[in-house]
Amino acid sequence: MPKLNSDVANKVEEAESLNFEPLPEGVYNAVLDGEVEAATGPNGLYWKWTFKITDPDYEGRKQFTNTSLSEKALWKLKEVFAAFGVSADTDTDDLIGQPVKLVVMQQVIEKGNRAGEIGNEVRQVLPVSDSGAAPSTAKPGKKGAAASDAVPLF
Repeated sequence: MPKLNSDVANKVEEAESLNFEPLPEGVYNAVLDGEVEAATGPNGLYWKWTFKITDPDYEGRKQFTNTSLSEKALWKLKEVFAAFGVSADTDTDDLIGQPVKLVVMQQVIEKGNRAGEIGNEVRQVLPVSDSGAAPSTAKPGKKGAAASDAVPLF
């Protein structure tokens, strides 16, 4: 029967559990937390961004967003680079630790081992100078979205 040695057992006792409780919907200050990872999904190449919240009540909590490199989704990648105030040819490693604002919404998780639970979605990445836009549920070009539903990205 396995048993942990006392050093490892103490570390287990002191370890913080992962907090999957979703953040309340809102606009949060954050920084890019480490390298942006490239991955390939069913729709092609995309980048995985990890942000760390810097607001005192939720400091250290992480939020994630992906940006597709498909032609139809380049607007989202442009949004992220613009939030950092840099051009699209900037090395993302240069953005690590740089501040932005995140518009965070709640949604039902559709896939994976947490399917059916409420989780967060980063709806927009905004410049720090932005006082906080009202989040939009409409994607640019989405049929049926009223012009008043759109949030200006730039």
